[in-house]
Amino acid sequence: MDKSILVNKINMHCPICDNIHDVEERKEIIEIVLHGKKVTYEERFYRCTEINKDENEFLTGAMMNEAINAWKTKRKENK
Repeated sequence: MDKSILVNKINMHCPICDNIHDVEERKEIIEIVLHGKKVTYEERFYRCTEINKDENEFLTGAMMNEAINAWKTKRKENK
């Protein structure tokens, strides 16, 4: 079951299908175990709506940096 929430639709070049079309910007609450404690953070990503496969989601560099920074912040909070 998809736990992500639709945030926006953006017309852009999609690296999944290599076409320009509306891709979905989505967010999801991710739960990980860090130092033995469950922590959660919000992750944003894009989803190609032209391809109906399991591998139709991607991150931009900025989104990847946000996810890494959120993870680092949670890690510092839980030390």
